[in-house]
Amino acid sequence: MKESPLAREISLRQDVRMLKDHIDKLIPMGMLRWVAFKEEQVNINRLLMSIKRSITIYKHRRLQVGLFYLVPSKYYIETEIRSYLFRMPVKEALKRRRLDMKKRREILANSTYNAHDDTTVTGECVSVVGQSVYWEACTTRLLVYTVASLALGCIIVFS
Repeated sequence: MKESPLAREISLRQDVRMLKDHIDKLIPMGMLRWVAFKEEQVNINRLLMSIKRSITIYKHRRLQVGLFYLVPSKYYIETEIRSYLFRMPVKEALKRRRLDMKKRREILANSTYNAHDDTTVTGECVSVVGQSVYWEACTTRLLVYTVASLALGCIIVFS
């Protein structure tokens, strides 16, 4: 049976996590000085870059569709899949997805990433780079709210 692109992306991410964990255990054992490692280091790096490119392509396609989001789990290697489809009927979930995509396009249109460009932002512009701009804007807003809440709390407590 053929796997979905989402399953392949999750599988690749889990494999990379396991590989990183394994390498982290081998480095203190002197792996970087091994002759075999030095001989194959170029091939290893090339293969890792290939896997990274594949993950980036899967991620880009998944974010363009906007139905599923992957969240690293608190546990060892697992990845949680989040989607509006799991919590609400399909019609409502698709409406929610459209609203999210619209918000992303608006944030991208107002961001410094697109400030030098006079083109209009379409659904195709919601890319991996665009997602990072979106999350940076959300993170900055959250940080400002947190600092403001702490300041207000200190004023209330110490007054």
